[in-house]
Amino acid sequence: MHQETAEVEIKSAKGQKAGAVGGSGETQLEEEKFTIKLREAKVRKELTSHMKKEKTLRDKKESRHNAMPVIALVGYTNAGKTALVNMCAGSNLVSEDRLFMTLDTARRQIRLPNGQ
Repeated sequence: MHQETAEVEIKSAKGQKAGAVGGSGETQLEEEKFTIKLREAKVRKELTSHMKKEKTLRDKKESRHNAMPVIALVGYTNAGKTALVNMCAGSNLVSEDRLFMTLDTARRQIRLPNGQ
């Protein structure tokens, strides 16, 4: 019986702040609630910041996507894709009659007749 009483006294003593006398000061539960509120506020702030960055990136991506048309040129080997790109973009991509000579991807920017 004495051991159970000692356990209860220890548990209730932990509920008060160190150095507190007769119930003054915050209990452990109040301290934990305060700590949780601080952590929650920090996480909410980080989440808001992250969401703002994501929206900015999404808006930039949409504006880039809408601003410039993108064309992909796909076809069989030796179909003249490289020659077409060279002609349209004025570039000098190497095109030889060899398998996989132009396997690497290439990006070129050209002006369309409407000025885009």
